[in-house]
Amino acid sequence: MKSLNDERKEFVAQNHNLIYAFLHANKLSVEDWYDIAAIGLCKAALSYDTSKSRFSTYAYKCMWNEVKIEIRKQNAIRRADDNAVLHYDAMFACNEDGDECNYLSLIPDTKRDTGKQAVIRIALYELLGKLSDRERDVIHLLSMGYRQKDVANFTSYSQPQISRIQNKAKMLYEMGA
Repeated sequence: MKSLNDERKEFVAQNHNLIYAFLHANKLSVEDWYDIAAIGLCKAALSYDTSKSRFSTYAYKCMWNEVKIEIRKQNAIRRADDNAVLHYDAMFACNEDGDECNYLSLIPDTKRDTGKQAVIRIALYELLGKLSDRERDVIHLLSMGYRQKDVANFTSYSQPQISRIQNKAKMLYEMGA
């Protein structure tokens, strides 16, 4: 941002009382809003064009804009409620007995579960081996998060057919492939 030259600094000093008049006219606390209004007055002094309006009118608009910006900032901070933000160390009841867990415990440790992962991969590989190529494509799309309706649009299957393929894969998985 540009800085005030000596002439503009003097102009701000001469019009300093506009800050108090503005705060009083808008019923704003001097303690809370003086610095914000002063920023608005300085911005007004930097960008004022004498051919357009009186300085006081322009300064009031600039100060009001700065107040609105600050109010928006404060409202945004209030909207970001502490309860809406979760921390990985936050505790929660993880079962009906009231036992507490933290969210970090929900993240699997991939370095320690390699044996379990290998078993799951083998089971999935065997499961996918029992499906046709097109059925594997459908399961792949569903596993990527696409809805049945979207998968039906991508393939020549209807949505009920997609549902049957998904149920077939679930049944094969539950039977142990």
